[in-house]
This record gives sequence, structure tokens and C-alpha cells, in this order.
Amino acid sequence: MKKKSILQKVSIFFGITSFTGAFVSLIWLLLTKEGASQEYVASMAALSFVCFAGGVVFMTMGTANLPNLTPGE
Repeated sequence: MKKKSILQKVSIFFGITSFTGAFVSLIWLLLTKEGASQEYVASMAALSFVCFAGGVVFMTMGTANLPNLTPGE
């Protein structure tokens, strides 16, 4: 397997962080759903969706097998 660039490693880190944020926001939503207003529940659900979608994008960029396009090599 080809060595990953520093930007791909950073992308993997942000992907893992985004998945963690989605998981934490879903747990928080499940624990506080009973006494919360509808706006709060909707915003937490939207936050978890955005974190999950961002995590998918970051992990795809971080794990992609990119060719070396440097001239002369």
C-alpha cells in the first residue's frame, strides 16, 4: 500500500472526530429527548446527520488510493 500524505492523515483524523461527534450527539439526543423542545431535538438530529455525512466524506478522502502526479518521477 502506498504511503498516505499528511493531508490524508489529517482527513482520517477529522473523519474519526466527525463520527465520534455524531455518536455523542445521538446519545445526548436520546438522553435529553423527553424534556427538550422540538427545536432542540431537531437541531441535535441535524447536527448528528451533518457530523455523520462529514465523517463519510473525510474518511473517503483519507483512504483514497491517490496516484503520484509529480512530474519526473
